[in-house]
Order: sequence, then structure tokens, then C-alpha cells
Amino acid sequence: GLTLGDDGISATLTIGFDVNLSGVTHTGLRVMSNGQVQFGGSDVPFENTALPLDGSSTRPTNIDAVLMPLWDDLNPGFNQIRWRSQGTAPNRVFVVSWLSVPFYGSTNTATFQVQLHEQGAIVYRYGAVAGGGNGATIGLEVGNTDFVQYSLNTAVVSNGTTIVWRYDTVPLVAGQ
Repeated sequence: GLTLGDDGISATLTIGFDVNLSGVTHTGLRVMSNGQVQFGGSDVPFENTALPLDGSSTRPTNIDAVLMPLWDDLNPGFNQIRWRSQGTAPNRVFVVSWLSVPFYGSTNTATFQVQLHEQGAIVYRYGAVAGGGNGATIGLEVGNTDFVQYSLNTAVVSNGTTIVWRYDTVPLVAGQ
């Protein structure tokens, strides 16, 4: 488990296998208490905004290579965020779980996780998410021109929802 309080971020955790995001290989990541996994940054923004996270307007400092399964102002206690790597090559999975983490200033809680599959899939899984996420931003950003925003400050996920992201490394060819 990770001991992260309000607006906390972990030290770099070793994934145990290579994770490729748009041609960049990552072997470690940092977990943020506010529902993010960052491969390169260390910012801990609690106010969610529209993507891209390029530092413009009211957006936080430029943050790239970030997963946002439920970016909201969360306030975890002791051992409410856990991580582990499981399986054997070439089918390993690195999992980060937020377990009944309360939204800041609320009694509503969220249980959700990120799964990084060695074969390339990124999975967001949602257990019980009170209020559908209280107004979370959900998405992922590789860079300022390579991002997907599933929701913006919206309570959109139902309990039991699964979102699967897969980066297509095979370029499309016109006419095929």
C-alpha cells in the first residue's frame, strides 16, 4: 500500500516490464492521490480541467504521459491506495487500486483501478463510485496533441464500468 494523503504523489514505482506510450518506453510511474498515474511528472493538481494539460489558461503545468482514471480531489487515508505487479511474462499486469477513497470534503467514496497490461492494453475498472465520480475528468494524455478525454468534470461512470484503451502502433494506410 501507499501512504498518500491529500494531494500526495508517490515516489517512482518500478512496473516490472516496459510500458510503451506512443513510442516512448516507461519502466516506472508515480501514483497521485487525486486519481492519476504519471509516467514522467510529479505535479499534484486537485482541480480537474480539460485536456491537454499544457499549462495554458487555468490548466496545470505541462503534464504529459499521464493516465486519469478518476481525476478529482480525493483524500485517501492510510493504505487506501495499493499497487502490485502480477503474472508472468509476456502476460504481466501492473495494477494500481484506489479503495473506498473519499472525495475531499465529502462522505462519498470511490473504488477504481488502473491495469497496465504487458501486451499493451490500459484498463480502467470502476467498483463502487458514489455519485458517478463527483465531477471527475477521465482520460489519458501522451502529449499536448495526443490525448483522449472520456469525460470532463462530469459524474459519468456507473458502478462496474470498464474502459479499455489500446494505442494502435500500426499506422493507417490510405486506401486500405
